[in-house]
Amino acid sequence: MGVADQYQYIDDAFYKYIDEIRIRPLRLQIQYNSWFDFYQKVTKEKFQKSASIIYKKLVTERGCKPLNAYVIDDGWQDSFSKNSDWGNKLWKINTNKFDPDFKSSHALVKKQNGTLGLWYSPGCFFGANPMIKKLEAQGYESLGFSMSMTGPKYMQAFEERTLELAKKGISYFKFDGIFGHLYTRAFELNGRGTPSMPQLNLKGFSTTDPRLNDSKYDELKTYYLVAGTERLIDVFTKVSAINPEVFMAITNGAYLSPWWLQHVDLVWLINAADGAIGDGRTGELTYRDGIYHDIWTKENTKFPINAIFNHEPKKVKTGETNKEFSEYLFMNLSRGTGFIEFYIKTEQLADRDWDVMAKGLKWVYEVFPTFKNVKMHGGDPRKNEVYGYSAWNRKRGYLSFHNPSKKNKIYTIKLDRDLGLYKSTNQTYSVTSPLDNAQEEEGKAVNYNQSIHINLKPGEVKILDFKI
Repeated sequence: MGVADQYQYIDDAFYKYIDEIRIRPLRLQIQYNSWFDFYQKVTKEKFQKSASIIYKKLVTERGCKPLNAYVIDDGWQDSFSKNSDWGNKLWKINTNKFDPDFKSSHALVKKQNGTLGLWYSPGCFFGANPMIKKLEAQGYESLGFSMSMTGPKYMQAFEERTLELAKKGISYFKFDGIFGHLYTRAFELNGRGTPSMPQLNLKGFSTTDPRLNDSKYDELKTYYLVAGTERLIDVFTKVSAINPEVFMAITNGAYLSPWWLQHVDLVWLINAADGAIGDGRTGELTYRDGIYHDIWTKENTKFPINAIFNHEPKKVKTGETNKEFSEYLFMNLSRGTGFIEFYIKTEQLADRDWDVMAKGLKWVYEVFPTFKNVKMHGGDPRKNEVYGYSAWNRKRGYLSFHNPSKKNKIYTIKLDRDLGLYKSTNQTYSVTSPLDNAQEEEGKAVNYNQSIHINLKPGEVKILDFKI
């Protein structure tokens, strides 16, 4: 049970409580991920080359802070050979691609004042999928579609390997694939670490059987989700005991419960494409922000935006103008997610692309303290209505705006508590912008309860900073 000073601000009180009970304080985690660079063809040589370029371009040449982590995504594991065998140890390293225990990769990122992170799938999805039948044949509990999150033998082996990786210096885990993938879920039907219900007569059912969508099976499915969640929490707790500063994300097959944040740092956006789908940058923003609008406005899900994994920003080729890339990047960053993972094709980028990325990171360093209070404002991106994000603390704040339509629009917004400002009658904010398309707003002085009017061209993004 909880209370707030006014009913309409109960969400603010709840998010403050969630912030207080998190396993670790909200942190700004900036990292590189190898997926869009190499996909499953990643090797230690390719990874090291990209990591070195990123450090040179962003840290050495442009003065950004060192990245927190460099992440090897799907492709490091030994799972594709017909001789691959995880019977005595899960998630063995493909030593044709990486050193035992990632020795040289650890050494490189340490020189760059960073740490090493890994993609890692509890359910053995994606590049680990070839191992499911092999593990099943060796007595590990499979759901056919994935491994069981309550299978006693499998989960013990999974725990042992996870703790071993944590002890050997892996500081970021992307736990990708837990209770399913996208729109497909799998469930234990006959026990194995979870209660069974023989009265349901499930003979002949598969673990992903469409007949399970009938509500009469919901109780059984809930038993599996609860038992699986508790088993995973046990693993996460032990990882945190090994490294209290570890950063953990749960992605595919997770669910948006704020209580996860008592055990991990980040949860996936849920049921969204890795690379935002859409025509150009406007389409990509509208796609991703449309999902944000569904979750936080239509569904009113009680989960802090600052703890969301959303598979952006993405930059896989050069050629777009600085204006296009800047507006996309800053709108992306303004979502207030404290987790910024660059999905880039490192060698495809020009110096001007690195300039924009560095400018974006330096802006985030400044405004990150406001991310605890980020929220959406405006209309529905999918209906081409102006929308944006707002985040404030007692000393500063920012507003982002995106006009996804093909028409010029004037958007009016009031600077009050509904937007996230702290109520005050005598504080004046000075207005600036990190982009160069809001000169008409630069230098203005505004106060609490004042309305401002923003002119937006078709597809345009604007960002306003407010400082006392």
